[in-house]
Amino acid sequence: MKQFIDQLQEQLEEALSQTTTIGNKIDQYYAAMEVVRQFVEQLKEHVLAAEQPFPDRAAEIDYFKHTAPYFYSRLYYYKLLYNLEVYRVAEDKEGFSLYLDKKLEWAKSFLLKYNILHRYSYSRMKFWDKDLFLQTSLGKARGNLFCLGSQKIALVLACQRYRDFLQAEVCIARCLRVIGGLFRIGMEENIEPDRQDQLSFQRLTALIRCQ
Repeated sequence: MKQFIDQLQEQLEEALSQTTTIGNKIDQYYAAMEVVRQFVEQLKEHVLAAEQPFPDRAAEIDYFKHTAPYFYSRLYYYKLLYNLEVYRVAEDKEGFSLYLDKKLEWAKSFLLKYNILHRYSYSRMKFWDKDLFLQTSLGKARGNLFCLGSQKIALVLACQRYRDFLQAEVCIARCLRVIGGLFRIGMEENIEPDRQDQLSFQRLTALIRCQ
């Protein structure tokens, strides 16, 4: 199964890279969601088609701890980005700015709530593996590939990427507000354009260093 999964992951990343050239951001993220859904289905079909999907508990744990979250976290992540872009188009600048701040706080709160699980997913520890990444029984795997621990890990990984994305968006929005404010001040005080650019750059640099 490892060879199949490695190939599937490589194909997924290649397919996702091709979505970046599609239309606007809404189209791109929608296309990315559809791409990930197709690969998730391929993964599920491959696992369920096997006579014995997980030959032992170690294989089952590896699937639900690493493999499934890799694919599902990308699906959740692009869903979040898609919803964000739809809101960006529908709202005015002030409303979207407030929405960014709200979503950033939500992402931080979610990661804080699952902080222990988040750190555990990156550690080499295994003492909770049997509690988090095993289904009720191995035989149940044929008809049900759901595992709550795996789902939570996928959500945490998606939220981590979403938080980083939002932080960059908030920083850019703040920088643009600073530049706009300095430009207006320069116009009101009749500061020469070259001097305006210099002041804006200095303030912008200072702001970025504070992030």
